[in-house]
Order: sequence, then C-alpha cells, then structure tokens
Amino acid sequence: MKTYIKMSFSSEGGGPKKAIEILGNMGFTPVVGLQDFHIEWDKHESHKYLDKIQKMHEALQGLNIRYQLITER
Repeated sequence: MKTYIKMSFSSEGGGPKKAIEILGNMGFTPVVGLQDFHIEWDKHESHKYLDKIQKMHEALQGLNIRYQLITER
C-alpha cells in the first residue's frame, strides 16, 4: 500500500523546505510529479496508517499548508 500527498503552499505559512523537513523526519519521501510526497506501507504496517497520518496532520498544523491524501493498494 502506498500513500501519496499533494500539497498546496501559501506565502503566509510554512514553505516546501519546512514540509520536506517535517515529513522527511516522519518517513515520507519527496517525489517530483503530480504528488509531492509518498510513503509505502508493508502489509505489517497498514494498521499504523491512521496514527501516522494523524501525526502528520498535527505536525503541519499552523503552517497554512493544505494537503490531499491518495492511498492505493
């Protein structure tokens, strides 16, 4: 399973460098293309999906960064 994150940045908030720092420390990988980051889940980690996404959401709060999640099996 793989989760992709597409982000929108505002000049009034945290920028791409801050997002790369935060998400990189959480195990997300920056990608070039339609999405900005991704993370792969092996079959033993899929139960951790909700916890990881909640932690990501909390880490981005206050940075005025909008995001969209796309998860595929």
